Amino acid sequence: MKAIILAGGQGKRLYPQTKVINKHLLSIYDKPMIYYPLSIAMLSKIKDIAIVCNQKDKKSFFNLLGDGSDLGIKITYFKQKQSDGIVGALKTCEQFISKNKIMVLLGDNIFYGNDLIKYINKPYNSECVIFSHSTSNYKNFGVAEYKSEKIFKIHEKPKKFYSTRIIVGLYIFNKNLLMKMSKARKSKRGEYEITDIINQYIRSNKCAEVKLNRGITWFDTGTFDDFLKASNFLQIIHKEQSLSVGLIESIAYLENFISKKKFIEIVKKTENPDYRKKLLQNIV
Repeated sequence: MKAIILAGGQGKRLYPQTKVINKHLLSIYDKPMIYYPLSIAMLSKIKDIAIVCNQKDKKSFFNLLGDGSDLGIKITYFKQKQSDGIVGALKTCEQFISKNKIMVLLGDNIFYGNDLIKYINKPYNSECVIFSHSTSNYKNFGVAEYKSEKIFKIHEKPKKFYSTRIIVGLYIFNKNLLMKMSKARKSKRGEYEITDIINQYIRSNKCAEVKLNRGITWFDTGTFDDFLKASNFLQIIHKEQSLSVGLIESIAYLENFISKKKFIEIVKKTENPDYRKKLLQNIV
């Protein structure tokens, strides 16, 4: 399986910070936001990863992550020329997708919980796997509508109430993604919506829903309040459990992507002593 992390967009709700820096490079607690979705891909044992970003931000992402070789992975960068939705971003890397099984992660979504990786790696007899979470703030997301307890349709930012279950920024496409993308049309918002793609799979009865309930925490860090909530949560996890989430360097070592020698080299080059301590703590 390959992974695509979507890290473009304008980040208008985080203005004025996003006037000078891509929001996915801003820090959530003690590390850049992009580390968190990247860690999910790596924990899922994915080594071939694409990052879709704005044209002006590619250099900044490369300065942070390089080509991924230090982490034992391969990172390919694709530039999104205009903000035209999730599917618009995916269209920039059609050659990368090809006929592969693809995990798609929204760069501003943060997950915490051991069972998540179990859910991701579970074999599904479906062409598409979506993950849902319950929230009271459902109007800002793609909302699931059910009929006879089975998912019937996803509604993008609806004004009408359908349910409190929303589709979070993690999707797995096992088959026919490019074909579904070719049928997508721009919505009234002027974007190619991921809900359009998912609904195509739902209509053909080839979509599996995984309900993330207790034990898995999810944040959409698109606003300043969400930034603060996510940072405070991750700080508590670290302080109470001595566990730092999203440590891509430690994950690379623990997943055998890199050797112990390479990991020690990374630790020695880490200029922040607190971060260096966290790297070593998280391999015990």
